[in-house]
Amino acid sequence: MQQLDVVITFSMCISFTLQKHLTVEPITINGCKIEQKEEVKLLGVTFDSHMRFSTHVDNIIRRTKPAFHAIIRLKKAGLTPTNLVLFYKSRIVSILTYCSPSWYPYISGNDKTKLERYERLCLRIILPNIDSYDEQLGLLNLSPINAQLDASCTRYIEKIRNSHDHPLHHYIPVAPNHLHHASRYRPRNRTALMDKNVFVKYLHPFSFSIIINSYS
Repeated sequence: MQQLDVVITFSMCISFTLQKHLTVEPITINGCKIEQKEEVKLLGVTFDSHMRFSTHVDNIIRRTKPAFHAIIRLKKAGLTPTNLVLFYKSRIVSILTYCSPSWYPYISGNDKTKLERYERLCLRIILPNIDSYDEQLGLLNLSPINAQLDASCTRYIEKIRNSHDHPLHHYIPVAPNHLHHASRYRPRNRTALMDKNVFVKYLHPFSFSIIINSYS
């Protein structure tokens, strides 16, 4: 029998699975049939049933497009690269990195490339005379967007690990002292990825109470 983690949001629910195709029996609570969704948005993050977050990456890039076009207009108005990069960090990077620990560790290489390409496009507007991406980052004192996202996730995990009263603390394994490179203890496949997903682990014991409380 398949094991599903079901999270209810008002009149909808989503089932998380690693299978390509999933048939879910209709869920009914107090005679009310709950609509099954492939994607739901929770606190600004778009969750999909396969925990790939590709739609979320597309959504956050689309949300920053007005700011991207504003950079073009500000560049034509004569703003300096220093001021433009401040605008880029406050109006674009802040959206791209929002709530990153909940989604960034699970995105594909293609989505990471998509984020990098978008940053390259922004920096090309700010520094049009510099062709090298690395040189642009150096002149603007920026880290690559994927490095920023990775660092954000690492800081969050370390914060949980060091906070004994955090509700997720006991789900975070203690990193062995002899392992210095993060990739050595990252999941190698999507099954291991879901198994090590602390957010799914935390939700699973409370999934039944979430359903009841949403409709009480």
